[in-house]
Amino acid sequence: MSQSEWEKKRDEAAKLLADNFYPDSKQWRSEDGNFYEGAKQGADWCRTEMLESQKELVQALENWLTWEAEQVRKSGPYVGEKITKLISDGNNALSNYKKKAGLE
Repeated sequence: MSQSEWEKKRDEAAKLLADNFYPDSKQWRSEDGNFYEGAKQGADWCRTEMLESQKELVQALENWLTWEAEQVRKSGPYVGEKITKLISDGNNALSNYKKKAGLE
């Protein structure tokens, strides 16, 4: 989802919340007391947290693939060929995920 698509959906959701669910709530109000702006800020925060989680997932996968590659170097050539293919496939999948998630 592009940034502009995200902002449009965020704005729609914030308006829906502001108009229908929490008109008197202070929880989602922005610093100037505007509920709609507060809901947008909340949505942006959630998206940031999601991206941070994705980055952590990617880092964990990269660490695992690096560890697997090290194990291949320690093993014999027959095992190495099979696991090298698995690692290569994993790296390709990881790269594709990072591109789609906007992390690359």
